Amino acid sequence: MALAQRRSFLGLPKASESLASAAVPAQNAPSAALPPLAVIVLNRLAYGPRQGEIDAFNQLGADDDARLAAWVGQQLSPDTIDDAECQQALSNARLKIRYEAYTDSSDSSKSYPARNDAAPLGFVLSAKSNDELTQELWPRSQYSVSMHYTERTRPFDEVRVATWIRAVQSKRQLYEVLVDFWHNHFSVNGTSESSIMATFPVYDRIIRANALGNFRSFLEAVAKSTAMMYSLDNYNNRASGAEGGNENYARELFELHTFGSDNYYKFYDDRTAIPKLDDGVTPAGYIDDDVYEAASCLTGWTINTSNGLYTFNESYHYEGVKEVLGTLIRTRDVGAENEAKLVFDMLAKHPKVAAYVCKKLCRRLIADEPPQAAIDAAVATWMANLDNPNQLREVVRTIVTSAEFAAAWAQKVKRPFEAVAAYLRATGAQLPVDQTSYDGKESGGGFWGTIMYQMNGTGHKLFEWPTPTGHPDIASYWISSNSTLRRWNLPFLLVQSWGGNITTPEISGWDPTSEARSVTQIVDAWIARLFGYAISDTVRSQVIAFFAQGGDAAQPPAPTPKAPDWGKSDGLKQRYQAMIQLLAASPEFHSR
Repeated sequence: MALAQRRSFLGLPKASESLASAAVPAQNAPSAALPPLAVIVLNRLAYGPRQGEIDAFNQLGADDDARLAAWVGQQLSPDTIDDAECQQALSNARLKIRYEAYTDSSDSSKSYPARNDAAPLGFVLSAKSNDELTQELWPRSQYSVSMHYTERTRPFDEVRVATWIRAVQSKRQLYEVLVDFWHNHFSVNGTSESSIMATFPVYDRIIRANALGNFRSFLEAVAKSTAMMYSLDNYNNRASGAEGGNENYARELFELHTFGSDNYYKFYDDRTAIPKLDDGVTPAGYIDDDVYEAASCLTGWTINTSNGLYTFNESYHYEGVKEVLGTLIRTRDVGAENEAKLVFDMLAKHPKVAAYVCKKLCRRLIADEPPQAAIDAAVATWMANLDNPNQLREVVRTIVTSAEFAAAWAQKVKRPFEAVAAYLRATGAQLPVDQTSYDGKESGGGFWGTIMYQMNGTGHKLFEWPTPTGHPDIASYWISSNSTLRRWNLPFLLVQSWGGNITTPEISGWDPTSEARSVTQIVDAWIARLFGYAISDTVRSQVIAFFAQGGDAAQPPAPTPKAPDWGKSDGLKQRYQAMIQLLAASPEFHSR
């Protein structure tokens, strides 16, 4: 199918027209013809339905409210869900590491043997505590320790492989969606610094451990992590020496992690001049001085360079009086290390922080422009559960059981990773296991590296967003021509042996010689499986026409001597696969 035809088939404008104008739904407009609730839930609170999951959802209760409450209740208690299939997949996974023998560039007397290994995800699966694992990983971050670069990146690469496996195979889908959300909220670029690459499995653990927990606890755990310390330089934040204070982390703590830029009073130097909350005392937002003073409170929070663990170095701490959000903080009153904790306390209980984070959650789970009623309800739950160790669990429950959640559809566009995961789940795909060689070549067998390369081409680089903002979560960013073309091609590319070696046995094993169903019946069966509802007549009719290739759509598909089969014995099977991939390129498949 030519590019111009494909654009027409997908409902996209001509190349000279605006892509965004065709692909972005009208925000907050009433959703036309809502699909079944199971479809909404499994596309927005999961990475798409696997075969049988829509039916399983519908069996959870007598009506939609009961089904939703039951499904959400299960998903918000992920530890109670038997996830043995995913755990086995993680255990069976292999990630190739290969390099030639080399000599230490700084000491020619030291040489190192070649390595060609398809090794398990040892760091992801480690039973060691966070502190123990950090100390094991830390030498990989030190360039004084001679090590091949692929050994240094190995821990980071393992987390990316595990993320793919969990998205596609885990039954704890809402949990995985929320882990992805929090990784973006507390975003660090995993390849920007050797200390982050080395300790990334521990950072992933911190995100996973707190994704349904308490926001105040989450803030402190992230702040003390080796990855965040090096991502935003707080390890080098000291009252004297070095840079004489480093406000990078404090700046993003306010602007990205808590208040958001909408609550930044940029042009105010006087705290008394900015609006107050209803108590008439608490500032409604923050000014630059709050950042500077919070940075002073954080002086001394650093990393022990001998083992990579958080430590507090009191000699780095600035003991003068600070004022943050109108509150005076004195070292003699609270203790040097506790000054930063007091800042976290103030931020975590501030209503504007609750509103900012809840809006982001609603944007992820409902719509690019989330309804205010859902945000307000989430904020109320947040503030009522400030000391609840499961605060975030209850906030999410409020959002996803709201009337606004169930009433919205196609107000979001799946990001590339989400779209690919949805396709793999729907088609029953099997993820690859790396090998030491492939097709007789020792350089082959690194399928996961190829998958990451293909995905990076879409712009959706797992854990590698270059700035601390995290990947954008709005449709307009992800429907550029380049990204859209890449995502169209991924279902084809990733199942090639040279493109990722993901297998789809149910598709590749199709036997056209014993097929009794008609062209139309086959297409409709795949529409039901990929979408779970009736898609547009335009897309359906064009896919039927493509699969029929001039033949009778009421009869089983037949080979054709012309394109696209060219008389090849496997041509019809390739056309069958292409038909399914075309359905996965339709606008409906990329909506959620």
